[in-house]
Amino acid sequence: MTTIDYLAIWSILIGTLIVGIQLIRGKWLMLIAGYNTIGEANRAKVNGRNLGKLVGVYLFFVDLVVLLPIIGIIPENYVGRLIVPATLFVLIFSNVSKLFKR
Repeated sequence: MTTIDYLAIWSILIGTLIVGIQLIRGKWLMLIAGYNTIGEANRAKVNGRNLGKLVGVYLFFVDLVVLLPIIGIIPENYVGRLIVPATLFVLIFSNVSKLFKR
């Protein structure tokens, strides 16, 4: 990888780390896809703080998975094998669990 590639990766990692921290704090919830497009009545039915915590932890996980091949701990082809199941888990868990409903 070139220097530009590393710079791009580190910029994205730092950006998603900042967004993840803010989501865990209950801020910037409008960045969650779908949360900002539902109406006020439906938004009152969703526990935004818990949803923000879930998405924030997911972003930390994605940051870690992207960082591990750069450090050399896991091969690059494992990134997709780790992110896809985690994404499916987050999607299913956020729609099924009662933690995210009021």
